[in-house]
Amino acid sequence: MRYLQGDEKQKSRQLWEHAFPEDSKEFADYYYQYKVIDNKILAEEDQGKIVSMIQRNPYKVVLKDREYAIDYIVGVATDSDYRRKGYMKRLLTRMMEDMYQEGMPFTFLMPAAEAIYYPFDFRYIYRQPEFTLDERAGQGIEFPAGNMGDRQAEEISEWMEKWLRKRWSIYTRRTKEYVKRLDQELASEKGSWKLYLTEEKGAFSLEAVQCLWGLKKKEQRLLYGEEGFSKPAGAGKPAIMARIIDLPKLAGHICLSKECPYDQLEVKIGIKDQFLPQNHGTWIWSLHKKGSSMKKLSGTIETDSSCDTVDIGAFCQWIFGYTGDQEGSLLPEWKKWIQTLSGVFLDEVV
Repeated sequence: MRYLQGDEKQKSRQLWEHAFPEDSKEFADYYYQYKVIDNKILAEEDQGKIVSMIQRNPYKVVLKDREYAIDYIVGVATDSDYRRKGYMKRLLTRMMEDMYQEGMPFTFLMPAAEAIYYPFDFRYIYRQPEFTLDERAGQGIEFPAGNMGDRQAEEISEWMEKWLRKRWSIYTRRTKEYVKRLDQELASEKGSWKLYLTEEKGAFSLEAVQCLWGLKKKEQRLLYGEEGFSKPAGAGKPAIMARIIDLPKLAGHICLSKECPYDQLEVKIGIKDQFLPQNHGTWIWSLHKKGSSMKKLSGTIETDSSCDTVDIGAFCQWIFGYTGDQEGSLLPEWKKWIQTLSGVFLDEVV
């Protein structure tokens, strides 16, 4: 088991195409030209053949008032002749340990099936919102993807960043480089951009950005718009699962709610984590109105009545403020005074 280096990453394309036959050749060309430049591919080999892999694609993720380097997991695949032999479990376990050593608070992925990742304590934290154009938007200005210049990419990235910051507290940073890579991603499926503008006294203001793609049938890749230009079209389906990597680092962003009658609150909590022993055990969680800290008491879970115990997966779903299918009664009475994370927006494809 090792990380592929440099041009070795291209060797994994054969397994990618074997595992994901639904992807077009053009999309795979894009991926192996652009995405593998700065990603990490953890693989297992048999006589020089890559038989199982996980790809870690790096993103800058805004988490409230901080920015972290966090990997988005894609390309989880095992050759059909090597399945049910524990390859994925070994890769995921090694990957989580490596991420912990690298200081990532969490990682995330878009699952092909929830059941694959559930045993590894990944849980849904994000529903993909659906947006549609409002009547005010008009026709927009459309141009093909694939040739975006630096100035235009910078203008679009700045607008996207501002749009996201106003609405969400957890999202991937939009930079000029992000937008230029997205432009190439769209171009792989003959996509296009549509910009919706308003004019006032000869000055134009960007009000909405829409991206379309699809070799056979054009579909909406994204739509970000100000009020009056886009509107919600549905609650959205569960889309992104996350896994806590560094428990105290993530929990440090949690605070007491404004309604809490206490300035400080200290609780004892047991966290069950079968894959990362650094998270498993009994903790003292000290919370105040601006944040919190966790101190580990022991690597075992105390069984006395003062210690409330929860699986790391259920804790993950609760701490991200995901509602709809949490696993039973998560925590006791004191949880009502805690302001969990909210405003998650993670709409990456790869």
